[in-house]
Amino acid sequence: MSIRGVLRENRALMWLYSMLRDSFGYANDKRHGIETESVDSFRFRDVCADATRYEAVPYWLLKRIVQVVKPCPEDVFFDIGCGKGRALAMFALCPIRKCVGVEIDPALAQVAERNAASLKGRVASIEIRTENAAETDYSLGTIYFMFNPFGAATLAAVLKQIRESLAKQPRKICVVYYNPLHLDVLRAELGLRVEVRTEKHFPWRPQKVAFAWNDSQKE
Repeated sequence: MSIRGVLRENRALMWLYSMLRDSFGYANDKRHGIETESVDSFRFRDVCADATRYEAVPYWLLKRIVQVVKPCPEDVFFDIGCGKGRALAMFALCPIRKCVGVEIDPALAQVAERNAASLKGRVASIEIRTENAAETDYSLGTIYFMFNPFGAATLAAVLKQIRESLAKQPRKICVVYYNPLHLDVLRAELGLRVEVRTEKHFPWRPQKVAFAWNDSQKE
């Protein structure tokens, strides 16, 4: 039986696993001077019918994503559905032009703003936009990150915005889609080269991340 199967069968082990996993998040939050670990389930279905709950991306995976994307000083990073801003924080530690977080939930956006202000070692500026991702202006962006923040309909609208901005202002971009439940929408709407990677790191189960880019120089 796999480790995952053993955990499912044993509640005590599952509890220990969850505690160990969460401890990594809290420890890294403290080191960076931010608070992003807890889970929240605010849903604004009157504005975004397919919004999903906030959950933080594992730190180890964000570090891996930064290694793959290789941000440079000209890049502008967008975290679409930024929640409390953990991904923003990790990219703001890089020497890039700017980080922009888009969050429909005002309560989460306020936490993201506090984290942006308290982040230790911040290099890039951070802007939080409390607005509907489907109506956001993405024309400045070069790197776009999403942790499955909404369903297929809103994702299609967001990708259409990015695609149209790219047509008006051609540039190199990379879209990072963690937990890509609607990979078909990503492929259909952007028409870019898409690579799906499975990243592994103990004690987390394997994580799938889709990368879509128009820069053949990326690894």
